[in-house]
Amino acid sequence: MRTKGTRRQAEAGVVLLIAIFVLMLISVVAIALIVSSGTETALASNYRSSATVYYAAMAGLEEARSRLQTKNPDYFNKTQANFLPPSGTPLTLTEVRYITNPSPTDADIDPSNAGDPYFDTEYGRETGTPITSGTLDVKRIPSVSANNAANIPGPVFKWVRINAVTESWLNLDVDGDGTKESATALYYNPAQTTPSLILSATPPPTAVQALEVTSLAVLPDGSQKMLQYVVAATPINIPTVAALTLSGPQTSHATFMPPANNTNYAVTGMDYDCNGSALGVAKVPAIGIFPNPAPSDISTYIKSNIPLATQPSYKGSGGGPPDVDDITATFPANLQLPSKLDALAQSIIQNADAILTPSAPGTAYSPELHTVAVAAGMSPTSPITLVVNGNLDITDWGTGDHEYGPAYGLLLVTGTFTYDPDTNWNGMILVIGKGIVNNTARFANEAIHGAMLVAQTRDASGNLLSDSDGLGGASISFHPTMGGTGILYSSCWVQRATPVARYQLLSFREIPQS
Repeated sequence: MRTKGTRRQAEAGVVLLIAIFVLMLISVVAIALIVSSGTETALASNYRSSATVYYAAMAGLEEARSRLQTKNPDYFNKTQANFLPPSGTPLTLTEVRYITNPSPTDADIDPSNAGDPYFDTEYGRETGTPITSGTLDVKRIPSVSANNAANIPGPVFKWVRINAVTESWLNLDVDGDGTKESATALYYNPAQTTPSLILSATPPPTAVQALEVTSLAVLPDGSQKMLQYVVAATPINIPTVAALTLSGPQTSHATFMPPANNTNYAVTGMDYDCNGSALGVAKVPAIGIFPNPAPSDISTYIKSNIPLATQPSYKGSGGGPPDVDDITATFPANLQLPSKLDALAQSIIQNADAILTPSAPGTAYSPELHTVAVAAGMSPTSPITLVVNGNLDITDWGTGDHEYGPAYGLLLVTGTFTYDPDTNWNGMILVIGKGIVNNTARFANEAIHGAMLVAQTRDASGNLLSDSDGLGGASISFHPTMGGTGILYSSCWVQRATPVARYQLLSFREIPQS
């Protein structure tokens, strides 16, 4: 028979067991909470590292894309001469360019050095040629990401690579022929009905080279991310369908008065290279016009003002001599309207490297133009886009007290343009607005190498012409004794001088890290 003491002892034992069980349960829950908290902390830390390294790699891609644009103050060739080929010249398949971004603890970064901790193995996997190959032309340039506000660190990407691409390197059969070429660089043609990459050893003038931009970011904790863009320039397509293009609608005639007493003067659509050497190829018509359906059409009007002795110098891909062609079918139809062509001029202005607005009475002169051109970094390898919002007189650009030398790029004049044959202009000259070009008697032997377009989109008061009336009559009136050797078409300089609005992103991917 149990006593009360025995029963109490048993009850106390049960209570103790329950207490022990509760304590164990609490311990298990506490351990679970601690483990869960640690897991959440680890997940948060991993997410933070993953996001940080991702955006660091993105920052590298965007620095490279931004610095490809010539108007960027940190444009590659402004920072390091000849880092990239001259504008309009493609990057070859053997040229590889790097932006490097060492941290304070990195002595240096050379992705092409097999002993470097950030050695670029991806290039070899992609192209089949190790980055250490002696056949490659490799150049490096420092990042500008360190130029942030004081004490604010920049992104921690290590390097960015820029190179041309092929079908094989992208693992993409662009032309659908069943093979992936490895010897021909890819281009992007935005002018196609469906803009796309193209494979061609001789791409059309509207095509631009596709470039691959690859970025590697590494955090101090060892987290890595490699991202890749394929980009291409978005050019502002200038309709240079002739060496000299003149607007003239149904309501008025274009006027072209060449220097009648200068037998050395020529307007030719025969192509010249960027060194000024004739290529012997009839590329475009010498003079392009829009014919007037009236009896005295523009073509006859212009031809009658070219001296017979110099007519053989006016040659190109059309008839003649003189070669004066109807370009209605080749000049973009939408740009044959004043509002649209004027909008093109506004687009050029928005993307210009330098804009000069003359002070009263409204004419800019050579010294002012030269000052802004130099400030914008104009050089043979960095042609620029210059805009004069008003009248421009470049008399004495290359003689007298100035001797400024050749100019490179695109010049847009919205007012009257007073030309001087002392000026050796390499690129394009557009006179869109009033559409008036003139000069005084000057004796010189320089030329415009590239193309010239003169179009009237506004009246004398600056008001936009009506689209229903069409473009006004462009006017070029040169003094009979003006010197110079004329307008010599150069597809090379036209391409180099074509302004770029931005670099368009064609594709994006993350490259898995082994």
